[in-house]
Amino acid sequence: MKRFLCAAVACLLLVGISQAAEVPFVELKGNTDAVRLVSFSPDGKQVSTCSNDEISQIWDAETGEALFTLKGCYGHFLPDGKKIVTSSKTEDAKIQFWDAESGKELFALPGQFWDWQFTPDGKKIVTRTEWITEKDGITIQIWDTESGVELLTWTGKFDMCRLLPNGKRIMIQERGRLPQVIDVESGRELYAVGGLISPGNFFSPDGTKFISVDTKFSTRRNADTGGEALYRVNTVRILNAETGEELYSLPEKFGRATFTPDGKIAAADGHTVRILDAESKKELHMLPVVLDDNFLPGGKKFAVHKNYDLGTPVQIWDVESGKQLYTLPGNLRGVAPYGAFAPDGKSIVTETDDKILRIWNAETGEELFALTEEFRYYMCVPFSPNGKKIVTIMADNTVRIWDLSAMMEEEKQ
Repeated sequence: MKRFLCAAVACLLLVGISQAAEVPFVELKGNTDAVRLVSFSPDGKQVSTCSNDEISQIWDAETGEALFTLKGCYGHFLPDGKKIVTSSKTEDAKIQFWDAESGKELFALPGQFWDWQFTPDGKKIVTRTEWITEKDGITIQIWDTESGVELLTWTGKFDMCRLLPNGKRIMIQERGRLPQVIDVESGRELYAVGGLISPGNFFSPDGTKFISVDTKFSTRRNADTGGEALYRVNTVRILNAETGEELYSLPEKFGRATFTPDGKIAAADGHTVRILDAESKKELHMLPVVLDDNFLPGGKKFAVHKNYDLGTPVQIWDVESGKQLYTLPGNLRGVAPYGAFAPDGKSIVTETDDKILRIWNAETGEELFALTEEFRYYMCVPFSPNGKKIVTIMADNTVRIWDLSAMMEEEKQ
């Protein structure tokens, strides 16, 4: 989380529904400072904007009407959409819970929090405080989101805190210790993980498996010099998330691995990626690319920059055939390392060298349309939950919600 300043600021609302580049949009005017974050409610009917003065505003995503203003930033909606959470880091730093319909404050959690995670049902929130001093360490807490009551707490020098996908367990790691898996209800430690946690999507989508990596060093003879050389050897292990027991390990040639959105394993073998069945370990497909967490939703396509350079065009590969489907011109540095993907995986947003945001059909690689206006912050291009709208922050500090549905319907015909 960034630095926060709580201040209630009155704003003048000017709402306009306009047409640009044949893509209709709703414009949100009246933000009190430079907008840095935008997020949709789970049903896509509301939008939250957070500005540098640490004020969050909630808007009607259809009409652009300003609904209410909240103190604090990072206006995130709970999974059921009934509450909004903001955070502030002033002298009375806290996380505040608000009613998403009325904007009324419900309760607050005191503390300077670095980040937080909700359980899938939204009934609990796991918070992690900022690391202030070596002596103080970090506090991890679990709270009830209905009452604001603290349920569990740990204090130590924690380097990691991660909820398992089912929300019933939490994985924490204190400096110098193995990762521990803890029951969220009782706080009881269930088991310790023997090895480092693999970076990226180390949990399977269904939460039944996770990936750890054991690293060892061995001395081997260097064929060129004839002398001894120190080599690092990684062993990738697939573990049962329920018990912590090892299900199997991957061959030594695989230095690291991650789970794909559809539950397969993508394992790195030098400059190739092998797609494995997570149950049988059977190799299904091979991609001549470097592994990164850049699978499109659904796991059927993979995005990578040509020559692995972020300043070069992006290539889209078909996972099953191992063939390159198409290349998107320009670069994606401004949007995200590998572009912004719609939740359904059907659209991709990129920024090209001419500073234009372009929306592509992810199936064919055809350009659907381009947004040529002057944008201030390209990194923030979120899709609505149904993938039919995107949000951009403009150079004049207004926010636009672009309706892509008409263009998508034309594409179907």
